[in-house]
Amino acid sequence: MNRGSRRSGRYLSRLGGLMATAGALGLVATAVLGTATVFASGGTAASGTLYYTCFANSGRTTGSCSPSDVQSASYSYNSKGVLSITNIKSLYSTQGADGLQFLFHKDLVVAGQQNKNGNGDVTQLSPGKNGFTIVNKVSSGLTQVDHISVAPGSQYITAGGYSGEGLAVIPVNTKGVITAGHSCTFDSQGSNVTSAPSVMNTVVWVPTSGGNFQAYYTAYTGSPGSAPGGYGVFGEIAITNPMSSSCAYTLNQLLPAPGPTAGFEAAHGMAYDPSSRSIMLFGSTMIAQISVPSSGIIPASPPLAPASEIVFSGQCTSNVPCQHEPLPSNNYASGPNHFDQGSVDGNGHIFVSDNNGNLVAVTYPAGGLISNLTNIYDSALTPSLDDIAPMMGAGAQPSYSVTTKDSGSTATPGTTISDTAQVSVSQAQSIPGGTVTFKLYGNGNCQEPVLNTPGKGITFSGSAGSPSGYVPSSPSAADSYTIPTSLTASTTYYWVATYTNSAGGSASSSCNGEPVAVTVKPAQPSYSVTTKDSGSTATPGTTISDTAQVSVNQAQSIPGGTVTFKLYGNGNCQEPVLNTPGKGITFSGSAGSPSGYVPSPPSAADSYTIPTSLTASTTYYWVATYTNSAGGSASSSCNGEPVAVTVTPTPPPPPPPTPNTPTVTTAPSAGGPVGTHLSDTAHVTGIVSPGASDNVSFALYSNPTCTTLVDTVGSASLTGPATLNGVANWTATSPGSGFAPTVAGTYYWGVTFNSVNDSANLSSSLVCGEPVTITASSGTLGAHTTPTPTPTPAPAGAVKAASTPTPNTGADLFLAGALAALVILLGGLLLLTAARLRAYPRV
Repeated sequence: MNRGSRRSGRYLSRLGGLMATAGALGLVATAVLGTATVFASGGTAASGTLYYTCFANSGRTTGSCSPSDVQSASYSYNSKGVLSITNIKSLYSTQGADGLQFLFHKDLVVAGQQNKNGNGDVTQLSPGKNGFTIVNKVSSGLTQVDHISVAPGSQYITAGGYSGEGLAVIPVNTKGVITAGHSCTFDSQGSNVTSAPSVMNTVVWVPTSGGNFQAYYTAYTGSPGSAPGGYGVFGEIAITNPMSSSCAYTLNQLLPAPGPTAGFEAAHGMAYDPSSRSIMLFGSTMIAQISVPSSGIIPASPPLAPASEIVFSGQCTSNVPCQHEPLPSNNYASGPNHFDQGSVDGNGHIFVSDNNGNLVAVTYPAGGLISNLTNIYDSALTPSLDDIAPMMGAGAQPSYSVTTKDSGSTATPGTTISDTAQVSVSQAQSIPGGTVTFKLYGNGNCQEPVLNTPGKGITFSGSAGSPSGYVPSSPSAADSYTIPTSLTASTTYYWVATYTNSAGGSASSSCNGEPVAVTVKPAQPSYSVTTKDSGSTATPGTTISDTAQVSVNQAQSIPGGTVTFKLYGNGNCQEPVLNTPGKGITFSGSAGSPSGYVPSPPSAADSYTIPTSLTASTTYYWVATYTNSAGGSASSSCNGEPVAVTVTPTPPPPPPPTPNTPTVTTAPSAGGPVGTHLSDTAHVTGIVSPGASDNVSFALYSNPTCTTLVDTVGSASLTGPATLNGVANWTATSPGSGFAPTVAGTYYWGVTFNSVNDSANLSSSLVCGEPVTITASSGTLGAHTTPTPTPTPAPAGAVKAASTPTPNTGADLFLAGALAALVILLGGLLLLTAARLRAYPRV
């Protein structure tokens, strides 16, 4: 803002070129409207766009700016410190322009000074394909609005005017559109300030720890309209309730020291430089640098002195590190410079507008003191040059940077390389979603891409990062490229990633930033191994073997090496059944199949005997591996040589034969009188040949159930066989002379076939019931008696019945009755004889 000259209607125009000499630097600069170049040593390479305004005449109907009062120009510093300004564009004519800020990445907000109706308007412009258009135009709440500042987060804009009304706030709604402003009340409780300033100039916000910000201000405390070319005060400002009509602000003056003073010469325009953590002040003929502690809060205790100064007219008057750069007074119709607003790019460059139409650019060590400047650029840019939009921080158009990180700095043909892009922004704001395009170049000038991928859409969400800006939380978009195996010479590839967004923001990584050196080694022979087993099938107990054949893909002999054989028991070839020591072999190549050379001694073999304990069929797999001392190696495939092993199940033993069940019949000898020798012959059928110990036992019983044993006759072996009724039968005869009963009666043979240690035949049960009758011998009374049992054990194998009383048969009762009758008869005869004897008289 040009205060004194602007209020008096003095609007200066300067269309010609300028040559200025900075004595101490030996600087030579040439300038032509629209294009300017300075030659000086040192400096940092940088480029970007300057957005600026120029003010119109007092009638506000036409302007001395040509052709509009909102303009832009491109600037670039090369690595030698040479600055070029090109591509000057007219953006929009607001019929009155002063302060200039960016809102939400792309929209420009312009302070309109005072319109012809006596109001201070603020205009919001949005870029489009056909130029800028108005989004909204609102009253600032002041009768004149000059400097404006966008607060962090872009929720509101502060405004100051040359009308003595103090500070105003212009809210920004949730759609990012400015709304009507309102003035704020000065809080008289502020430190070191007794009255409201007559002119509020600039507000800047400095980041502190925890993502917070501390605001600083410049202002003038004299009568409105009488401030000489930039003199004012500098200090802290706190704003309460900025979005409401109860808005109030408190000031704490830091420069100059509180008390009666003419002010500080540079306290007019301001910009924050994060690289040096300092606030740059611009005013009159001075640029001053105020250091900001890491806390973001400058100590309030006076006296505060700038860390460094540059004075362009007059003399340095303090102990502050100062660079005196006098400029010829004949370059200015009004005398010394009238610095208004300036900006910094964070790379050691300051751009300051002079209300006489000149742009002054200063280069200094990034992060250092401005008094250590390396060059100065001074040239006419546009008539009535006023303010320059911030280049960093809130209110600046964000500048983006792209860094890339490749998957590796070296590679070989056949490998895949990839790249990752990381996008940063120069402001404390999120990075808008956009597109990243990757290109891979085969030379260092990055002209013809080897790979040109379609843009990869990405969405970034910013969080506080390095001083260069915000680092996205989702930082990467990657692409890859497989280096052709046909590459015959070593080379270097270069990745370049380019980011663009819909708001017009863009950035690219440097051409030589990510080189990938590709080394092509001389072609090495590759080997292959084929195997031939001794057979594809086998059984347990047999021996299987394998033979390896090695080939090479070049017309050369195959170097001697080692072949190791492994035999696996499954198709994944993990655990070997057989792992032989390497077998040293020497190959001598001769022309073979198209795949390479086949060795004339073609084989190295090993063998394996399949265990007989194998219980289930399975498959073995041979793998042969060849290695040589030159690093060559090859293996046959896992499933290349399967050997199917068949295990035949062992049949179960036949069930034991079912023993034969014998059938026993007897043929006893005839009975007779007491004393007759009795014998019996057993006939056994239904058996196979009896064992050597098999026999037939004979016994006589006194009852038909063979429970009362009379005599154990004995046992006899079987003879035969003979055919009886067409059936093979075996015979055995009771041993010895048999048995001679001494008592008349009926006897019964009991016969048993005994299978002794013979699993082929069963023993028979006792065969009972063959009666033999023995009569009384001659000379007896003919009495019939039952043989008295002899307590003899039953023969071996015989079934001995329990001792049960033998029931009387009819014959037994008859004999008993006859005997009783005989006794009675004899008794009667005896009684009769006795009676007769008693009848005779004794003599």
